Amino acid sequence: MKTKDRLKEEISFYKLIMTISSAIFSSLVGWLFNNITTEISMVRLIMVIVTMVVSFIITSLSLVKIRTEIKELDL
Repeated sequence: MKTKDRLKEEISFYKLIMTISSAIFSSLVGWLFNNITTEISMVRLIMVIVTMVVSFIITSLSLVKIRTEIKELDL
């Protein structure tokens, strides 16, 4: 069984990862909408979309991990 301090550190780490990936996701969405009128190459567009999907998945997984760690902390 993990100690409470260790669980709190892990929760803080996952919050940091979630914040960084959320910032990447939101900035890429903003960039994509800002440059929607200009000509974007297909490779660049695919790279942006893949990065957005990966950052969204990382954010979602971090949120799930935080919730499970909090439940474990409450026990």
